[in-house]
Amino acid sequence: MVAATTGAMRFYGGRPRLLAALVNPPPSSSSAARVVSRAPAAAASRSPSYTSSSSSSSASTSASASASASASPSASTTTTTPTAFSSSSSSSFSFPRSNLAAAAAADPAFSEWCVLAHHRNHYHHARHQKQQQQQQQQQQQQQRPRPRLFSTTTATTKSPVEVDAGDRAAGVECFVSTVTDPFVNLALEEWLFQRPEAECAPNVLFFWRNAPCVVVGRNQNPWRECNLPLMRRDGVPLVRRRSGGGTVYHDLGNTNYTAITPRESFSRDLHAEMVARALRARLDIPARVNARHDVVVVVDEKKDTAAELKVSGSAYKVVQRRAYHHGTMLIDADLARLGRYLLGGSGGSGGGIVGRGVESVRSPVTRLREHSFTVTHTDFCRAVAEEYGLAHGCRPGLKNRMVELGMDLFLSSAAMQASYKELTSWEWIYAQTPEFTDTVERAFPSVGGRVRATTTVKDGVIARVDVDVVDDEETTTATTGAVAASAIMP
Repeated sequence: MVAATTGAMRFYGGRPRLLAALVNPPPSSSSAARVVSRAPAAAASRSPSYTSSSSSSSASTSASASASASASPSASTTTTTPTAFSSSSSSSFSFPRSNLAAAAAADPAFSEWCVLAHHRNHYHHARHQKQQQQQQQQQQQQQRPRPRLFSTTTATTKSPVEVDAGDRAAGVECFVSTVTDPFVNLALEEWLFQRPEAECAPNVLFFWRNAPCVVVGRNQNPWRECNLPLMRRDGVPLVRRRSGGGTVYHDLGNTNYTAITPRESFSRDLHAEMVARALRARLDIPARVNARHDVVVVVDEKKDTAAELKVSGSAYKVVQRRAYHHGTMLIDADLARLGRYLLGGSGGSGGGIVGRGVESVRSPVTRLREHSFTVTHTDFCRAVAEEYGLAHGCRPGLKNRMVELGMDLFLSSAAMQASYKELTSWEWIYAQTPEFTDTVERAFPSVGGRVRATTTVKDGVIARVDVDVVDDEETTTATTGAVAASAIMP
């Protein structure tokens, strides 16, 4: 049986002439007869179907066709639109294929309908095959081991820091994270930094990048540095790192590097200069270090309009015996989102926030992609790793001997999970904010002056609110009180 609903016809063909021919079939020709019977009400959901019989068919087929025609003489002459049509046969063709060809040759509309039904069946068959192929490919990808971009070694629970023996002898380890969770990466970084000296090399290089987030320094005020309402609306998390420095925006277009060294060899410019050399020598990008220890790219160096645009900022942490310098690298980051989420210490509108927190310094920025169309995260990691290895006396090829750190290592370490729990807590992200005040002043004609509200926030909660009415004579008086501690929570 060849069948198709009118909706399917409209979707595949959309030709009114064909629809009219199917709903109101023309009278039968001399060489072929069409037998159409109205479907009962119980079969209203069935598709229209046609059974054709030629003059050369068997006697039994002709007899059944004649009986069907005499039983419902008005079926082929009615002018109303039936709700559904069905042949008196079963769900398969009840006549030889040659009879179908003869009926199609005698009736152009029926021939067109047959072609359309064939194309529809071919489409569904092809779609089913494509779905099966996609499922097989997904199963194969799940079974296939994930290719590694940097090394043939992955850190495991049994040997988390199994690095090349020659690199270890030179006092160097190089790692790259395969995780994009900012809290996990900071936990990995802290674990690398806090390892006992007997279990690690003195010089460690670690590459990592995060999903979209905003990272503030250890002593910064997020209410002054970030657009917290917009970040909450867009689902961008706020992260507080353990080092100082300013606020930065991270996404997968930004690569972070951490260089851990003994304290006696620590220098603010040591590794920034190394990164700048790698950009110049290996990626052909004109970079250098400015007076603020940032890596900048020189634009129009041979012209009078030469300018320095920042591509990397740095922060540091120094303890009794070790120190680290970590920095960002804007490779292909979303600068539009960076501008929306970072307030640069202005506190949004009015700059009414005053406190002891470290303020960020705004700088014009650019991306490496603006100066090299082919540079990627992998290119940057390999270039800096090779320069780092040569600077510390390793044999060439450190870029091919980096060890990957992933979730398996994180989940196997209780220390890293404890660090993660601390980094994600409200007490760390917000309560670590230094004490500050926020003053808002508005004019209210109904009280004959301006109302000034000063809120004092300590440990992330509101400790005191002073509300003053200021008239023309600067007469102030106040309503002072405490507010619920949860009022300041974002």
